[in-house]
Formats: sequence, structure tokens, C-alpha cells
Amino acid sequence: MKKVLTGLIILLLATYTGYSQNRNMLGFGIGPTSDLFKLSDTGDRLQSGPRTGLIFGLDYEHAFTKNWKLGTGFYWKYYSDAARLKDSHFRIGNVLTLYTYQVPMRIKYSINFENGFSVSPYAGAVLGINRFYDPNVSSDYISGVSGFQEAFNNGDSLGLDVCLRDNYSRLFLLAEVGLSFEYTGSSGIQYYLQSSWSHGFSTLFKEEVEYYTRDGKAESGHYTSTGDFVQFTIGARYPLDQVGKAVRKIKKMQEERHERHSKAFVLNKLYVGAEFGIADNKFTNSNPQEVKADDGEGFGIYFGDKVAGLILGYKATKHFGMETGIAVHSFDNDFIATADTVFHGAGYSSRFRFLEFPLRVKYYFPVHPRFSITGSAGFR
Repeated sequence: MKKVLTGLIILLLATYTGYSQNRNMLGFGIGPTSDLFKLSDTGDRLQSGPRTGLIFGLDYEHAFTKNWKLGTGFYWKYYSDAARLKDSHFRIGNVLTLYTYQVPMRIKYSINFENGFSVSPYAGAVLGINRFYDPNVSSDYISGVSGFQEAFNNGDSLGLDVCLRDNYSRLFLLAEVGLSFEYTGSSGIQYYLQSSWSHGFSTLFKEEVEYYTRDGKAESGHYTSTGDFVQFTIGARYPLDQVGKAVRKIKKMQEERHERHSKAFVLNKLYVGAEFGIADNKFTNSNPQEVKADDGEGFGIYFGDKVAGLILGYKATKHFGMETGIAVHSFDNDFIATADTVFHGAGYSSRFRFLEFPLRVKYYFPVHPRFSITGSAGFR
């Protein structure tokens, strides 16, 4: 037995290492479901058959050989209400019966054809989570009641009373089998159309119906769901390996660019630019009856000084450089009288412009081939 197990492990590892194109795919799928129920009806007035629901979510696949794949995901699924009358479009129960989360575990075998097409049967198990489950109440708890309604069935007036019981379990298990039709384009993106059947093993929810005919005869029925449904899903998957390739490509481009720059003529490291900003100058005032307009002790509006100019820079290494240039500094020296003077609001301004010649040392921290975060220190 140990020899057989060892042989199987060696065979699996040999198969795995023999496939050099391991692929990890992340996708999104959405589609309608046909929810299946079991019907019991004493008066033969209720309609059987599937109901339309919805499923959508993310899925992940890992190809460990050219043909074999493992998959999982996270889906949002709601089950539609079941109660219907025969020969009538009248909906009796709740519009949405039950919300669930579903996490599948699948194994898939892909039959690959030319031009990127493949057919993939798969099977697995699905762990379901009942969003409405409440551990503080019993399974007999009625979570939804539509109340008494009237409908017409072949000219016969029916009084209806419907209740929903969905507190049987927080977790439930489904078995799943399916078939997927896939196309993978030159970009690596895979488009798919798939259908599957899921079967449950225990009661998930139940809709109970009581109805009364015109002559007062009482009838009853109930729809029971174990979570069974058939789904039809369309979606697309993106190869996560492409993300790693893109990161490596960007890194290689950065290295090649740095190498070219290190060998280039010094003028390739020179650059010119323009700058504009607002400066808040610090000053001292020996007159206690006057304050600057933005000091908060008087009143007034202060917008700051304006600085604009041209710069000339030189990037000496990948991370260090120098800048100089010429700038015009518009100096706004506004003063107002303090509130305890006789003339409230009196003030004066002193505005003039002068030239500056800044000199800075800069440090560059690259975050992208075209973008960097920089810090500087110097004089102006």
C-alpha cells in the first residue's frame, strides 16, 4: 500500500513539474438559475416546476497540468419564491425568498482544441451559507409571511395564506457537476459559458401554503427546497500570471532606462521647468498696536505671498540632483489695527516684488518609471 501511495505521489509531482505553463486565473461570472422544489398539494391547485433565481460572483482557477485544473470562488445566490397557482401568473410568496453565499471547490478536465477553444467538464462540492439563519430561534420560526391574499384560478376565487420557514441551518452542502465552454484569446483572457447542476442533502427552506375555495373548502401545500438548482453562467477570467510578467517587464524597463541614462551625455540629465506657489513669511513687529492680517488678533483676509519662476535642474544619480533658477516673489505685507484702538478696521498694506535665485539639493524616490516622490533642501 505504501509503495502504491508513493508511486501516485511521484506520478503527480512528475505531472505537475512537467507542465511549465502553470496558470492562475481570476474571473467574474453571472447568470440565471432554475431553482428546483418538491411540491406537496392536497387540492392540486398549486403550480410545480422550477423558479428563476440569480447567481454571480468571483471564481479562481489554477491549472496544475495542461488539462487538469482546480477551482474555487465566492458567489452570491438568491433562491426565488416557489408558490404559484396553476394557470395563473399571480405570485403568492415573497419576491426574494432566501439569500445565500456559496463557496465551490471544483476539479476540472479541459479538452483543448485549436484556436483557443476548449470544453471542460467539472465536478465538486459547494459550501453554502444561509444569510438569514438565526441561532436564537427554532427551525419552525416563520421568517416571512405574505398574509391573506385573493387570486382567481380558472374563475374560482381562492383565499391564500403563505408562510416561509428558512431557519433550518446556517451551513449547507451541495454536490455539483457541470460543463464549461471556453475561449482563450491571444491576450490570455478567457471567456466562458457554463452550466451546472447542484444538489443538496438537507432541507434549506420551506414555503407553506393554505388556500380556501369559494365554497369554503380548505386545502394546503408546501414547497420544500434542499438548495437544488441549475445555473447558466457567462463570464471572463484574467490570467494572474500576466500581472507578474507586467511587474517584471516594468522593472526591466527601469533598469534598462537607468543603464541608458548612466551612459548618456550629461545634457540628457539636464531639465528645465516652471514653478508656482504660495509662501507664508514669518516676521517680527515692534508695534503692539499692529498685527499682520492673518494672525487672528484683528480682522482681515490674508491670501499669502505668491512665488513663480523658472528652474534649471541636473540629476546627478538615480536618487540625487540639484536645482537652481530665478523666481519672482510678490511680497504682501498687510497690517491692521488691533481691536482695542479707536479706529476699528484701520490698516495699511506694503506690497513689493523682488527676485530670488534658489539653490536646492533634491532626493528622488521612484515609484513608477515616469513618477517620483522628491524631497529638497537649500537656499533662496
